Amino acid sequence: MRAFFHDPTRGLSVSAFCDRFLYLGNESFGTIMLLSVAGPHSAVKAMLAAAATGYSIGTDAVPKAHFTGSREGGGRILTAPLAGGIVHGLYIGPMLLERESPRFAMLGDSPAAIFRELARRFTLPALPEWAAWLAKKLADKGKIRALRGFGASGIEVSLTEADLDTFVSEGVRTGEIKV
Repeated sequence: MRAFFHDPTRGLSVSAFCDRFLYLGNESFGTIMLLSVAGPHSAVKAMLAAAATGYSIGTDAVPKAHFTGSREGGGRILTAPLAGGIVHGLYIGPMLLERESPRFAMLGDSPAAIFRELARRFTLPALPEWAAWLAKKLADKGKIRALRGFGASGIEVSLTEADLDTFVSEGVRTGEIKV
């Protein structure tokens, strides 16, 4: 796939190969969570800077849509040189880096990945064998939402420790999960 950035006020138009792209949004607009691009140094740097500063980026995967990074700034940019003057670059949106907020994004969407992330973030009153039940409960309650894109998977999570305690307590009390 190709990702592209166009700034008519500066006469700037760049594109780069895009192998991973995740966003939170719909078919026409979204906030970039993860952007992985490769190409000439100047094109990759321009794409990553555009994502990090809230400029609109497009991709061949969703042709009529526009995506932006965080308008408030934040996020992280990583680059590494490859052979032949090609550079690989990665923009990681602030929601993937968030460690304290009850609203965050994570890579991976399997029940085991969700359980591991929740156990890392919260005092999780649960057993690993409850992972599938917990992931389904969070989805049913609207506490997780799939990120869109290609080359990777991820979810947005909106959850407090009190929510988590309530769900697990109800599950034990109703017999949906066993201690």
